[in-house]
Amino acid sequence: MSLAHPYWLIALITLPLLLIAVVVISRRHSKKWALLIAGRLRSTLVRNSNPVARWLSISFLMAATALIICAMARPRGDGGLKAETAMGRNLLLTLDLSRSMRVDDVKPDRLSLAKLVIYELLESVPNDRIGLVGFAGEPYLYAPLTIDHSAVRETVEQMQDDWPTHGGSDLGAAIDLSVEILEKTGHKNNAMILITDGEMHQGDLEEMIKLARAYGVYIITIGVGTEDGGYVPNSDFPNNRMLDREGKPVISRLRADSLRELASKTNGSFALAGSGADIPAMVKSAIAGLEAFEVEGRERRVYIEFYQWLVLPAIVLLIASLVAGTRWRGVSPAGALAILTLTFSLPQLQAQQVEPNSVSNAMERHTQMAEKALLNSNRTRFRLGEATAAYRLENWDRASFAFSQALQCKQDKVRIAAHHGLGNTLFQKGWLRFVDTPYTAEINSMTSMERFKAAVLERLEALREVPAEDGNQPDFSYEDIRSTILDWADAVRHFQSVLDLESEHQGAIQNKEVTIAYLRKLQELLKENEQQTQESMPESSPQPQAGDGQPDPDGEPGEEGDDPNDENQQGNNPQQSQEGEPNGNQGERDPNAKSNPNNPDQDPGKRPEGNTDEPALDMKPGETPEDRARRILKDSADSEKGPLTPGRIEFRKPDKDW
Repeated sequence: MSLAHPYWLIALITLPLLLIAVVVISRRHSKKWALLIAGRLRSTLVRNSNPVARWLSISFLMAATALIICAMARPRGDGGLKAETAMGRNLLLTLDLSRSMRVDDVKPDRLSLAKLVIYELLESVPNDRIGLVGFAGEPYLYAPLTIDHSAVRETVEQMQDDWPTHGGSDLGAAIDLSVEILEKTGHKNNAMILITDGEMHQGDLEEMIKLARAYGVYIITIGVGTEDGGYVPNSDFPNNRMLDREGKPVISRLRADSLRELASKTNGSFALAGSGADIPAMVKSAIAGLEAFEVEGRERRVYIEFYQWLVLPAIVLLIASLVAGTRWRGVSPAGALAILTLTFSLPQLQAQQVEPNSVSNAMERHTQMAEKALLNSNRTRFRLGEATAAYRLENWDRASFAFSQALQCKQDKVRIAAHHGLGNTLFQKGWLRFVDTPYTAEINSMTSMERFKAAVLERLEALREVPAEDGNQPDFSYEDIRSTILDWADAVRHFQSVLDLESEHQGAIQNKEVTIAYLRKLQELLKENEQQTQESMPESSPQPQAGDGQPDPDGEPGEEGDDPNDENQQGNNPQQSQEGEPNGNQGERDPNAKSNPNNPDQDPGKRPEGNTDEPALDMKPGETPEDRARRILKDSADSEKGPLTPGRIEFRKPDKDW
C-alpha cells in the first residue's frame, strides 16, 4: 500500500497542539468562575455540565479530524497494469515541409504556425489515432497512426524544412501515400488533415479528389499563409531570397482556391490558420460523421483507493461528537421535530433549485456536465441527454453531433438509444429538405407519402425550369437530393445497428421500414423525372459541314473525296500538275490550295512522311529532311548528353525547388 499525497500527514502534528489549547482554555475558564463566585455558593449558583461528555465530544472530534487527514493522503493499493481503451478514429496529419513554408508572411513563419495548429489538434482529439506524414518533393511517414499523442508532438517539435531529401511540392504523391496508409487500417472512412500553403508543382487535383473519394478519405485542408505571399528565403542566394532559373526572386502565395475545392469535393472542410477560426472545433465537426471504433492505448497502472474506508468512520465520529456535546435538556420535542423536518426537506429544496426550467436549459446543462465529466461512461450519458434535448428543439446538427459522441459508450442501452436517435435525426434532416415541417407520428399515414411525393415533384419541376433573367437560382439543388439519399442510407444502417443489439426493438423496426419506403419512393421519382427530361428534349441531328466527309443530302452517300465535282480534291483536278503546283506554274504556290498528304514532295518539312495526322514538324528555314534527321540524332546522342548513370533522374533538382 502507498500514499498518493503523503504530505497531508504533516497536518497530524496540529492535533496535539489543539488538544493542549483545549486543556489550557478549559482551566482558565474554571479559574474565572472561582474568582467570581465563592466556594460555598458555587454548587448552588453554577450548574456544571458533565465533564465526561465534554471530553468525550472532544475526543470524537480529534479522532474524526485525524481520519480525515489520513483520507486526504489517499492510501491506495496496487491493482496492476491495465490497457487503456477508447472509441476513436483514424486521423492522418499531412504537413508541408517544402521551402516555401519558411515564408514569413504570417508570424513567425508558415511552418511554425502549422506546428501550433497541430498542437491544438492533438489536445482536442485525445481518443483518436493520429499519424504524421511530411512531404516536399516526395512524402515520408514520420509517425505511424498511434494513440500516443506525446510521441507525435515530439516528432512535430523536431521537424524542419530540411528533413525532405527532395525539393519541390508534390502534393499528389503526399495524398497517394496518405490514402495508402489509411487504406491499410481496414476502416472504410478515415480523415486526412492537410496543412499546406497550397503550392502544388506536381500532381493533378482531379486525380487526387478521385483517389480520396474512392477510398472514403475525408480531406480537411488548413491553409497557412496569405494571398499576397512573400519571398522564399534561402541563405545560398543574395539578400537571403531564393532566385528562380531566370534570376528573379521567388514569391510564394497561398493557393486557397485549390484547397477549398479539394476539401469540398471529399466531404471535408477548409480553414485558414491564423484567421481566428476555431480549427479544432471545425475538425471535430468535420469528423463527427466518421464511425468510431475501439482504440487500444498505452498500459497504465491501476490503483485501488482506500480513502473511503476512512471517510465513513470520520463522518460517524463527527456525528457522535455533536451528539455528545449537545445539552439535550434544552431541546423540546417540537424543536427536535422541526430540525428533523428541515433536515430531510433541504435536499428536496436544493433539487428544485438546480432543476432546469426548459428544454433549452436542460441541453446546456447536459453539455456542461459532459465537458466536466471525468469518466467516459458519465460523459456519454450526458451527451445522450444533450442530444435528446437538441432533438426536441429541432437543432438537428447539434443532435447529430451529441448522438455521435454518445456512441462511444460501452453500455448497450446507451448505444441503442444513440443509434436510434441518430437514425431519427438523419431521417428528419433529409425530410426537411423537401417538406417544411418535421416528420411526426401524427402524419404517419398514406397522406404523408402523398405529401412527400408532391413536395419532391415540386422541387424537381423547379430544377427543370430556366432561371429567371435576374439570375435568382432556386434554393434547392441536386446536391440536396444526393445528401438526402446519403442521410437516409446512414439512418437505415443506424437502425440496423439497433436491431443487432436488440432484435425486438419495435421503434427501430418501424423506423427502418419507413425510411426504406421513402428512400425507394425518392429513387422512383428521380427515375421518372429523368425519363421525362429525356422525352422532353427535342430530337436534333448535327448539320453536315463542308469538307467534313458528310454525304450530300441531294446526292449519293460516299466517303470524303468521292465527289467527282469537288474541284478542291487532290488528284482529281486535271488542271493541277504532277508536281503538286496548280495550273502548272512551278515555283509559285496557291495559298488557298490544299496540300496532298500522299505526296511527300508537295510540302516537305510540314508533315512526316507516311503520317498525315501528326502536327507540323519543327523544321528550320532552309533545312532539308535529311539535315533535320541528322540534327535530331545529334541532339539525342549519348556523346552529346553525357553518360547516363543510375539514379540520375531521381536526384536531378526539380525546376521549382520550393
